[in-house]
Amino acid sequence: MGVITDSTGRLLVNAVGGIDTTGLMTDATGQDIVTAINNISSAISPAASNVTYENTSSGLSASNVQAAIDEVVSKFTPTITDHNIASDSPVSVANDTYVTIDDFILDKGVYLIVGTYIFAANATGYRYLAVTNSSTGTGGWYGMSNRLNAVTASNQTTTITVTGIVNVTSSTHIYVKTRQNSGSTLNLYGRIRPTKLA
Repeated sequence: MGVITDSTGRLLVNAVGGIDTTGLMTDATGQDIVTAINNISSAISPAASNVTYENTSSGLSASNVQAAIDEVVSKFTPTITDHNIASDSPVSVANDTYVTIDDFILDKGVYLIVGTYIFAANATGYRYLAVTNSSTGTGGWYGMSNRLNAVTASNQTTTITVTGIVNVTSSTHIYVKTRQNSGSTLNLYGRIRPTKLA
């Protein structure tokens, strides 16, 4: 079994490959070779914020890796906006006519839209709800419309909901419209929530 020793006979490498470098090699500060190598290893493992990032292709504004990661994460953090009609300040919806109960602007992006509204108790007729990008249209944008019959118990409210995912390619004006034919004016309250996904 061969070994390597220094001039004094001190064992440097044993049969299983263990290395004793104490006092054999030092850097300018007197550190032995193992410590010196560890220091070099630490020096070539910089923080992500110190690593430059070329942003030309991605379109990101970040110029270092940490900022690029943070920017990507922020772009995928949902932004939620509520448009509410409070129960103590309801909207009056006349019989058998389309009424715009809310409108707002959506900027470019992908959105999950959920709208839920509650009509005052009345057992007659239907209730209709639509989200549209037309001030004059009444059909659902991306299929976001719903029509259902009123709850048959005269003392119970009727809840109606629309849901959809839309890809807004440019700033778009959105209208929330409703209709009912109970035979009388009904109060309505609720909210619509566009959540920007990307």
